[in-house]
Amino acid sequence: MGDKGSIRVDDLVGGQGRTGDFSAYEMPFSGSEYYTQGNVMGKDEIIKVEPCDHVDELTKAFASRVEEIKNGGKPDADWPRRSLAVHTVMSAVMESSVAGGIPINVVRT
Repeated sequence: MGDKGSIRVDDLVGGQGRTGDFSAYEMPFSGSEYYTQGNVMGKDEIIKVEPCDHVDELTKAFASRVEEIKNGGKPDADWPRRSLAVHTVMSAVMESSVAGGIPINVVRT
């Protein structure tokens, strides 16, 4: 969720959310066939995508980047930004949780 809208993926990796089915951690899992994208006006749009094993796809992407570097390419400059963004948000979630659920202002860097 952000200033320009939101994206919601129901049960992205299985067991998260309402199903309580944690089998995704024990066998290959094909994720959601869609995600919901909302705009600032509150209008939701269902976006259909090809289901895939998210862990497998992330592993392939990482291996591809490593191979590119091994072949003389440069690291993808976007990955450090993404990593910092994830850790910033997760730190804010933890800070909020420890403080009883208060809103935490996340500053974009």
